[in-house]
Amino acid sequence: MATMMELGQAVRTAAAELPLAGTTQAMTRFDEARATLTQALTDSVEPAGLPHLNRAQTHLDKAVTQLMAAAEHLDEYLVSIGLSPTAPKGDTGPVPSAAPPAPVADGTRAWWLARVDEITQADDDNKAKADTEIRHKELTPLFDALVKAAAGSDRNLYRRELHATDPAVGVRLPALTWPRVRILAAELAGGAPTAKNLDAVGAKTRDAVRRFLPGLEDKADQVELAAACHVAAAPERHPVDIAAMGPVLVAALTKALGRT
Repeated sequence: MATMMELGQAVRTAAAELPLAGTTQAMTRFDEARATLTQALTDSVEPAGLPHLNRAQTHLDKAVTQLMAAAEHLDEYLVSIGLSPTAPKGDTGPVPSAAPPAPVADGTRAWWLARVDEITQADDDNKAKADTEIRHKELTPLFDALVKAAAGSDRNLYRRELHATDPAVGVRLPALTWPRVRILAAELAGGAPTAKNLDAVGAKTRDAVRRFLPGLEDKADQVELAAACHVAAAPERHPVDIAAMGPVLVAALTKALGRT
């Protein structure tokens, strides 16, 4: 019995040393850094370090997922040998709160608006009608609005929703879209997405991406799908490209599964 208790203590020590709390705190800091950098770039037409922060965020997301899985496996082992788990079910330590969107004054979103117009191929008339009011200042309502727009066929509506987006919120869209894309892609592929079955999944999204984002390069959807599904490393991409692509992929995959 003493040996069993010692083993249990060793497992508990290993679980306690998992850097989950520190990693989740790092996620919070990244949210804050991204919001601050976005605010600082409001007068710029270049995204500066935002693509690097987005790639780092992807690595952090994966790290937290793996750490949580490791902690759960350790708990399962403790239970299997008749000992209590290290923490109540669902207690994974402090959860990072979303950083509040940085306020962006009207007319100072040049880099965001310019790239939106470029990838949606807005003509001069539509550029002149660009929404100057920032209506989307919260992440989840923005995600819902963009997915709803992408479920239709009106590219101008999709562009208007992006125009009305606070860039500090828009650059955080992958936090919602990428996990959803992974789930939908797995359902469509009949299992975990891989390099072999991702082409078939991409075939279901290609037309939608071309319709809504004709200014993106060929196979942009495949690159994004591979990154979202952890099949390939996150690409060096403009943050607006990543933000705008996600809701289109979600809408297209949802439609491919016969859902509305």
